[in-house]
Amino acid sequence: MNAGGDFLNLRRNVAFAVLAFAINIALVFTGYRIVIAQRGMEAVGLWSTLFAWVSLCRLGDAGMANAVLRFVALCDPATEQARIRRYFTTGLVVHCAVFLLLALVANALLASFVDILAGTDMEDEARLLLPAMVSAFFLMNVAAVFFAGLQGLHLGYAASLITVAGGLLQIAAVFVLVPRFGLCGLALAQAGQHCFSIAASWIILRRTLRSPGAPPAFSCYALREMAGFSLKTQAANTANGLFEPLSKILLSHVAGLHVQGLYELAYKTVSLLRNAAIAGLSASLPAMTRLLSCDVPAARRLYASSVGTVTKVLFFVLACVVVASPVISLLWTGRIEGDYLFFVTVLAAGFLANGWGAAAYNLGLANGRPGGNIAVSLGNLAFLLLAGGLAASVASYHALVLAVGLCLAIGGAWIKRLNERSLAVAISGG
Repeated sequence: MNAGGDFLNLRRNVAFAVLAFAINIALVFTGYRIVIAQRGMEAVGLWSTLFAWVSLCRLGDAGMANAVLRFVALCDPATEQARIRRYFTTGLVVHCAVFLLLALVANALLASFVDILAGTDMEDEARLLLPAMVSAFFLMNVAAVFFAGLQGLHLGYAASLITVAGGLLQIAAVFVLVPRFGLCGLALAQAGQHCFSIAASWIILRRTLRSPGAPPAFSCYALREMAGFSLKTQAANTANGLFEPLSKILLSHVAGLHVQGLYELAYKTVSLLRNAAIAGLSASLPAMTRLLSCDVPAARRLYASSVGTVTKVLFFVLACVVVASPVISLLWTGRIEGDYLFFVTVLAAGFLANGWGAAAYNLGLANGRPGGNIAVSLGNLAFLLLAGGLAASVASYHALVLAVGLCLAIGGAWIKRLNERSLAVAISGG
């Protein structure tokens, strides 16, 4: 099978994934720029701090979005539509139930000490923002299952087009809602985008999986099949997902909301462009999953090509980010912020080294053997807690950010070595 064959829609999925990330970058820039103009840098810091704590909900994530993608991708859309619907329906029901419970618990717990997180000056705004942010977070995770279903059917380009359209709608909503409602307006705009994504994805899935009769109900058998993989992969994904919020929580202990806001801007600047540069890897995950089950030589070629392409593109993109950071600072804040330039430089170096192992991380997911991913992700998180905790203990946020960059670099090199060796797919020169 050709790795770029029509059935897998690989090139189209990759191209539209990159486009979706480009729109997302424009969306984040526009939203934060309006927030800074209306509420100041401290408002961005408040958003960053609250969202970091809300993101701890991922500790309870059962990983059903990952399982939906993998098990749907292993099915033949032409002959196994009933099986695909069972996997999708079961994953959706479990995922929604889990995240609804997590969202309710998070809102109740955070409301009890929001005054400590926000400070007296912004406590009232934080109390209004929290339920809107938690609701948007819940809807974002529901949309993730629908996108996983589309990607598993090798329709990642459709998910990307929905993301683009939803992003444009959110940009329009931000211009209307943020000046009127402040940070709550930003959360409401995000919630609206996720509702649009859910509705559009549902329409495409219904048309793709059309068949007589009602869709299958929740399947205990499908759940047993998916649970083992989902729980194993979620250990790694949870650790990865907690890395960013944990760094922000640690920073909040040694710096004020202004510095927190600058770090949020720097992290988004680097991470979003890094994600755009490696968007093709996520888009190619369903293809890699299928190829490993039916055409290993093609999977090896796809992996080798991915490593080489990602390394070159990521170096170019992140070098441009560092060079352009003074201009970006001017556009975002109206002046050149020294701390912003420092944060961007350190994070860019860390993400560059981390990106070297991005293809190997996806390899562990595609092959269904995520043990290396789990070990590296948990080890990296533990190192961040240790190094970041030491930096925070001496009240040095510069040292803390250096520790974050070092953790990113170590994680990338570690996962590449571990997964290539353990999965016996080391590529000469990769």
